[in-house]
Amino acid sequence: MKNKNSEYNFYIFKFPSFKAAAATYGNGLWSDRQKTIKHNRADINFFNDNSLVKEFESGKFKALNFAELRVYFTKKDWDTNQHGIIYTDKNWIKDIKSHFKHLGYSAKSIKEIEYSEAGARR
Repeated sequence: MKNKNSEYNFYIFKFPSFKAAAATYGNGLWSDRQKTIKHNRADINFFNDNSLVKEFESGKFKALNFAELRVYFTKKDWDTNQHGIIYTDKNWIKDIKSHFKHLGYSAKSIKEIEYSEAGARR
């Protein structure tokens, strides 16, 4: 899907039937809460190049300058107003990476998964 209402051209790949659990250790900069969070949706936003989406969907993905992985949870599972921001919690990111490994993604691509600060774009 091409986003036409943005200053950026980006294309969204929605992971079908995405379900993952990731636990926080409470060791992040913005939260000390320990909790397992259910995630029910994930998207990758590819910026400025529709051919990358086709490569990704075909499984012949080679290289990428920039993409943004978004992993979602419900407010019922984690309320940022009450629990804080997950950003920098070491176990949560480890669990998310482990889930993508289980889905069959390469070690190289999983290594590139990192946090952005509260949804900030580069």
